[in-house]
Amino acid sequence: MNLELFLQTIYNSAVLLSISLIYEMSTAFTNKVKYQKLISGLIIGFIGMIIMSIPYVVQEGFILDTRSILVGLTGLYFSPMTTLTAAAVMAGYRLYLGGSAALTGILVIGVSSAIGIFSKRHFAQKEPAFNWKKAYVFGLLLHIAMLAAMMTLPQRMDIEIFPMITVPVLLIYPFTTVLLSRLIHDRKQQKISLELIKEAEEKYKSLFNNHHTVMMIVDPETGRIMDSNPAASEFYGYSSEVLKTMKTSD
Repeated sequence: MNLELFLQTIYNSAVLLSISLIYEMSTAFTNKVKYQKLISGLIIGFIGMIIMSIPYVVQEGFILDTRSILVGLTGLYFSPMTTLTAAAVMAGYRLYLGGSAALTGILVIGVSSAIGIFSKRHFAQKEPAFNWKKAYVFGLLLHIAMLAAMMTLPQRMDIEIFPMITVPVLLIYPFTTVLLSRLIHDRKQQKISLELIKEAEEKYKSLFNNHHTVMMIVDPETGRIMDSNPAASEFYGYSSEVLKTMKTSD
């Protein structure tokens, strides 16, 4: 096995995880804008372009990077529109890079996105607890399909490259898929938790403000009134703002 190829595969995986972490930290912006799915797809596609711009050149015309992981997990966890947008951007860039393996590279993008989209039912993790085994199996299947797509390489290139990349890809890429899958899973679970908290707060405010019973929230140590509902204002004759400046002793 080529040690340089093995180390470069690890490097490409680290780059993917680093850039994806930045994207996950920036989703607060994309969640608030119009056409969120389309914009997310464009951003993920741009990440794919960055990854393909710093690949390992195995042979002239053939580059190795982690686009399969990125677009595969996009299909698994994001909407089809986001996935297809990202895949189109990445495919266009791969065509621009050219080389005798360009069409194979585009096929890898298409196959990876399709596997992600059609594997949602079996491999997308919606439970709070992350299933490492399920994520690894998905990563393994994804990259077996990726290697199968490599069979479309020109014959001489196929014979030379396929044995060279098989071991590094099957050893490293599934584990990288697991790590990135965990990152996306945790982010989505955090989002679900925040939405549940927001929903509970809205229900509490509705109950508190619309109830006809006099209600006040009081600091048990100081007796200071922290909040009051409209019924309390009507009963005591003070506005909520004034009540919040008072203590129960007042």
